[in-house]
Amino acid sequence: MAGWLVLIPFIILVLMNSPVRRIIKHAYFGLLLVFLSWQLGFTIFGSQRSLNLGNNSLAPWLKFQLNIDSLSVIVLAVISLAGLVSLILAQVLIKENRPRQHFLNLFTIAILGMNAVTMLEDVFSLYVFLEVTAVSSFVLIALQKNRDCLEASFKYLVMSSVATLLLLSGVALFILTCFGTSFAAISEGMAFAGTSPWIKVALGLFTCGLLIKSGMIPFHAWVPDAYAAASDPVSVLLAGAVTKVAGLYAILRLVIFVWGFSPVIEQTLLFVGALSVVGGALLALAQKDFKRMLAYSSISQLGYVLLGLGSGTMVGVAGAIFHFFNHTVFKSLLFVNAASFKQHTGSDDMEKLKGVSSVMPCSSITSLAGFFSGAGIPPFAGFWSKLLVILGLWEASRTGYAVIAILAGLLTMGYFLNLERKIFLGGESVEFKKHKVNNTIVWLEVTLALLTLLCGLFYPYLLEHFMLPAAASMLP
Repeated sequence: MAGWLVLIPFIILVLMNSPVRRIIKHAYFGLLLVFLSWQLGFTIFGSQRSLNLGNNSLAPWLKFQLNIDSLSVIVLAVISLAGLVSLILAQVLIKENRPRQHFLNLFTIAILGMNAVTMLEDVFSLYVFLEVTAVSSFVLIALQKNRDCLEASFKYLVMSSVATLLLLSGVALFILTCFGTSFAAISEGMAFAGTSPWIKVALGLFTCGLLIKSGMIPFHAWVPDAYAAASDPVSVLLAGAVTKVAGLYAILRLVIFVWGFSPVIEQTLLFVGALSVVGGALLALAQKDFKRMLAYSSISQLGYVLLGLGSGTMVGVAGAIFHFFNHTVFKSLLFVNAASFKQHTGSDDMEKLKGVSSVMPCSSITSLAGFFSGAGIPPFAGFWSKLLVILGLWEASRTGYAVIAILAGLLTMGYFLNLERKIFLGGESVEFKKHKVNNTIVWLEVTLALLTLLCGLFYPYLLEHFMLPAAASMLP
């Protein structure tokens, strides 16, 4: 089963670039929608059975070994959800055949890469599919071929190249010190030679590389430009899945299954998490562009994941996993709202969006659901995941970091209130183009708003059946 999650996107990719495409060129959106819907249903409803499948090789002639466990189930759901939202948005917004074909090709490669990253248990294979995901993301960002897109893509390329150098250097040192690249070999090697300075260097290099991929402060320079300049479907995919799976999830998995919760690892995660939570929120306060504000907000929100992981407690790790999922829901919603506002008004400038609530009530109301969840207002899902992170920090006697997490929540409320004042409470701008918003986008907004509310209302069920079992399986 694990192998099919990589092979099916590959088969679709081959079909899209074969002579068959002339016959069924309009069917590929449908094929990808069916696949992602199946993947989402499989991870949610078939998760218990999937955990008993064990290791599955991708193919007999390949060495990649894939494994579905309780953590990868949740991350596969994140990829599926962000992919579905991005694909539906692209179907509405991308009208021309050639750009649509390019988007579908690159989108499929990104999904293939992220699915593999989710299930791999080898650092070299992990590096390979991180690069597959990154390369497709570079081109997706530059797809519109304007100056801002090309500049953002180049910045991402430069930063990712640095990350690639760090990751490859780490892999080389793991081979020299642990005589293997599998998670098991590295874990065993660290047990026998954990005091070796070369192992510590390898851990540091690999961690820095993944932090660059995830866009955490101080490695965040490429994130705002990439999110703001990319087309709206690409922004959803980047914020909802790519930067989290290609960076943050890899850190989460390696810390839990390979490196362990040493004091140095915990302090590093807590420091970077706190810096990202506060720095991202402060930078978001200063933004005038809607999508750039959402980009800095993403940096801040994902800092909570590092804080929860750094606590080293079951409650904190469960909160980190829950917030990892919640962020996909409410941030995808807000980027869909941004697409809706831009389609109607022709701008992402918050000064030019004043009074938009009077002409777009549905988008305005659903955006409040995203704001409230991101700010941690009950009963929305973001409140519960942030609460679990704070409780985990408190349980681990990390009182200072718990206070920082609480105060950062007030900053989050501050930049969302600032956005609310600028966009929804101002007088109507005379620069509105007033294009009709597509009904599909409206239904997408409503669905995501209801999902973040339902995840908050039914959080005890999600916590008991998904988050706590995942955290319990990861901690000693």
